[in-house]
Amino acid sequence: MSFLGDRRYGMFVHANIATVPAFAPLHEYADWYWAFLEPKPDVVLHPTCPLPEVVTWHREHHGGRPFDDFIPQLTFDRFDAEAYADLMDAAGMRYLVHVTKHHDGFCWWDATHTGRNAVRQGPRRDVVAELAAAVRRRGHAFGVYYSLLDWAHPAYPDRAGYVDAFMRPQIRELVERFEPAVLWGDGHWGHPGDHWRADELVAEAKASRPGLVVNDRFFASAADFAVYEYDVPAEAPEGPWELCRGLAYSFCFNQVERDEDHLQPREIVALLVETVAKGGNLLLDVGPRADGTLPEVQERVLREAGEWVNRHAEAIHGAQRHDPPGGGEHGTHWYTRTGDVVHAFDLTSSPEPCFGGLGGVVSVTAPDGTALAFRETDRGVAVDARAVERHPFGSRYRLRVAAAGAIRVRDAAPRPAGAPTVTSRLAAARPGDVVALAPGVYDAAAGEAFPLVVPEGVTLCAEAGTPLDAVVIDSGKSAAVQLGPGSTLRGVTVRGGAPGYMMIPPTCVTGGGDGITVERCALTSLLLSGGSGAVVARNVVSGGKVWLAGTRASTVHGNYQHGLRWGVGIEVNGGDGHVVSDNECEDDLCAIRLTGTTGARVERNRYRTRWFGIHLFGAHGTHLDRNRAEVTMRAVSVEGGSGTTVTRQFADRCDSGVIVERGASGVTVADCWFHDCRLDVLVWEAEPVAMPAPGAGRGA
Repeated sequence: MSFLGDRRYGMFVHANIATVPAFAPLHEYADWYWAFLEPKPDVVLHPTCPLPEVVTWHREHHGGRPFDDFIPQLTFDRFDAEAYADLMDAAGMRYLVHVTKHHDGFCWWDATHTGRNAVRQGPRRDVVAELAAAVRRRGHAFGVYYSLLDWAHPAYPDRAGYVDAFMRPQIRELVERFEPAVLWGDGHWGHPGDHWRADELVAEAKASRPGLVVNDRFFASAADFAVYEYDVPAEAPEGPWELCRGLAYSFCFNQVERDEDHLQPREIVALLVETVAKGGNLLLDVGPRADGTLPEVQERVLREAGEWVNRHAEAIHGAQRHDPPGGGEHGTHWYTRTGDVVHAFDLTSSPEPCFGGLGGVVSVTAPDGTALAFRETDRGVAVDARAVERHPFGSRYRLRVAAAGAIRVRDAAPRPAGAPTVTSRLAAARPGDVVALAPGVYDAAAGEAFPLVVPEGVTLCAEAGTPLDAVVIDSGKSAAVQLGPGSTLRGVTVRGGAPGYMMIPPTCVTGGGDGITVERCALTSLLLSGGSGAVVARNVVSGGKVWLAGTRASTVHGNYQHGLRWGVGIEVNGGDGHVVSDNECEDDLCAIRLTGTTGARVERNRYRTRWFGIHLFGAHGTHLDRNRAEVTMRAVSVEGGSGTTVTRQFADRCDSGVIVERGASGVTVADCWFHDCRLDVLVWEAEPVAMPAPGAGRGA
């Protein structure tokens, strides 16, 4: 696994047939154009397809043109593999992964098993071979991406006709012909690993190419590294991992993305530093145009960030994760380690940074060797950096520590010795009892049995005046807390949970019945089912979701939810009379989704998510008022259902303000402000929308 540690920063190169139309709604993937245009198999996570935004765009710009008619325009006539290798060097990157076949089935090498390739059509050149040669001439590593999903193959996903007769021979050919350092799978989600014969495929590839590393997207029983997409995990993952993302919102080139939609150099540096500090690799994507050249903004930001990366390469490539990785109060201080040197990054470049969680510091120097004065304080190691140059992207300091000097900060004190377990206290509790917890970590090592079962009418909480992070319930890899009717969970941090996957978060806190309350807690995820009158208020939900299934008249208020990325932040399925108000959501595919509800009110929520802000699916009589969306594909999406009112909605830098589609009826949009959105209101296969004066934008 030395490859991943030695080369922490790489380039993803992603083009396919969709590079010709080069369009998706802002914040969506342009590489999925074909599936957004017409139905395709194994389309999950994305909004219901076809997407009206893409269908209307295609009709306006390309009429009824079939997707494959774009292939002759995929010329790559100005493609220069050496220019990509030059950009790698300038950016400070040391490996490249090329998308050799994406979901559209177009192969970028002279593929033996299909004529749908870049040598026989479109570019008329072996782009994979050219890139591999150019990258290796610079001493960098070359990897190949291959999508298991194939929308073009007539036998997909049949095991005999597609997996055995086509997919496996193609992967074998890629490995044998190009001898990659990395085999990067994708498009795996439609079927389990045994359908893909993943274990056999990976074993065969590794036998052919000793030292090959393989990601976790083949669904094989073992993988060399895990892949995260677009967001750095909130907590440092165990084992090797990689973050992949585009410079903007799409992997393939999207012509409607503006310069300001791209990561800026300072943001690239911050993303790389946090990723490496948490033990990961960063695979940052470029999306060529149909002629093979890169947009100027992509080259510019990579080169400008690269000046900083190359200057600090010793603390990036080959550096190890430090414990703690850093973070600081605002996520601006991060650490990596080489030998007895801790590389401390201050992304604010302050004149006297203070680095917490470190001890035993012997000396501090700037990267050029200049000795710096320092002192240990209650907050950490304060460094006097006034006399040295500090870069606006961030500054680095070399802290030499004694062998046992770097220490890990404990999250909470140990549970008091001799105290009865929470498990036993809850077992003896009766309705109306309060089980208050002193500061400490309550886990299996402390004798707890999980899930902790909170009986009907019992409150489980932290002692009065205890900080939120001082009481930690840590269940490891099992469900943590199970709430009974009328029970309350308050003022504690809950970690762990039974394993989840993608849009399904780990099971952390569950409950069922009337009158459950969860408030002022820090949680991974929450699932309440059945009953009425649930209250979920003022919690921090990190890496998971608030999920209400079959409840009635529930209140979700004042929560901060972030980080699931592949699903919904707050999801309500069924029931009537719900109130979802004053929540803040970010990082997910959808902030708030109501499915099959009646008479819900969704008010004063703030969100910044990828595809949906508020998504109503078959919901009736819903009132949306004074919600605020920023940098989200659809601020509001009304799919089916009836009687929705959208009032005083604010949408800033979204692709659309309101989408009304697929049979929705009785929708009213009034007194809204859509700022810098490509579309204001779009109605698709739905009844006309009422827009009383003053209007909500430029029309429907």
